[in-house]
Amino acid sequence: MIAVSDIVLKMRSRLNDKDSEKYRWSDEELIDCINSSLVEIETELNNTIHLKYIKTVENQNRYKLPKDTFDFITVRLENRVLDKKSLIWHEENIEDAKDYTYYYTDEKSLYIHAPFIIEDDMELRLAYSYIEQVESIEDEIQMNIILKDALLFYALFLAYQVPTSDKNLKQESKYYSLYEIQIDKKRPLIFRNKHGKKIRSKYKKV
Repeated sequence: MIAVSDIVLKMRSRLNDKDSEKYRWSDEELIDCINSSLVEIETELNNTIHLKYIKTVENQNRYKLPKDTFDFITVRLENRVLDKKSLIWHEENIEDAKDYTYYYTDEKSLYIHAPFIIEDDMELRLAYSYIEQVESIEDEIQMNIILKDALLFYALFLAYQVPTSDKNLKQESKYYSLYEIQIDKKRPLIFRNKHGKKIRSKYKKV
């Protein structure tokens, strides 16, 4: 885990913004940069993966999406892997797909389309990647520690986009370059870890 307070402290040090009586960047502004950095890293590496089990409810085909879901890797109902379809595809093909089992999503929910009745206590297993977002300086980020510098450098790149001087432009370019170096170095390590580590799971009745 990575402490948000540690990233903020390192950002203030590199931004030369240590005087708490007259900060140029508020904690909220730096946290916004950190959250944008988390989005960028997840988009680049698809690093954060979770496994979640849901117990189905009879005749219910709609289930709430896990928080901050980025993309689904697999969705299984019992031992059946479900095909993924878009909401638009579902709307356009619903009459022709009566015998077809698949899932689709909107912004908040996952829907199961099946030619059979959904029964109580069937196992719905979701393997998904998600984008974590933090809310306060006391939070901790569930991210591999080897990505700490990449997180810091991209957040600094964003902080230096405030157009106050030519020096800021040089620092912005510097930290983006440092971020790219970190991503290129850590990409193969993350790939190995992702395909070899145990995925965390939660079991929840919905």
